[in-house]
Amino acid sequence: MKDLLEILAKLWAPISGAPWWARGLATIVVALLVIEVAQDGFLGTSLFWVAARLAPWSQILEPNRVVTTTYEIRPPGAASAGDADGRACPIGSKVNLTFARSADGWVAVAGWNAKEGLYAISKDGLSPQPIEREKVYAVPFEITSSAGKEYFIVLGKSKPFDSKKYLDMTAEQLRLAATNGKGGAPQLRGVDLGRIEAGRLGSCAS
Repeated sequence: MKDLLEILAKLWAPISGAPWWARGLATIVVALLVIEVAQDGFLGTSLFWVAARLAPWSQILEPNRVVTTTYEIRPPGAASAGDADGRACPIGSKVNLTFARSADGWVAVAGWNAKEGLYAISKDGLSPQPIEREKVYAVPFEITSSAGKEYFIVLGKSKPFDSKKYLDMTAEQLRLAATNGKGGAPQLRGVDLGRIEAGRLGSCAS
């Protein structure tokens, strides 16, 4: 905060003697710049959370962010869990989804199958939840129905976002892949999620 105040003082010095309208315009420009830099995460965590919620526009200067995911499944009677990539997950299987993001922000998770469509796997439902930079979060849940193929979706962004909209877009890609009979976990390259980050899809055969 001290460094920020020093920078603002240096920016203000050249215009301190300018007409009132010029000072007012400069104040607005500097305020917008500070908000942008803060919501990009360059001024620390505390200011990020305030600016990211306050600014009505998406980050402009933000570097690329990444969401990492792991999925482990332990079928009923199994002694240990294994990666969920295509593994059998009959009813009663325990799934443990973990995710982390390379910066502070918001993450939403969901499951999808061709029978039920999108469904909640987290106690927070489909809503995006604030998460801390590089902290690993776990979402344990249980497979309760048999629909053939289950997919697990993790989406993130550096601002609160309309998670249902982007989860629906992802689900449509999964539906098309299922209709076309493609094997394996579909890739999301055909989905234009804009500034939304998609973690690796998890999948299993229920």
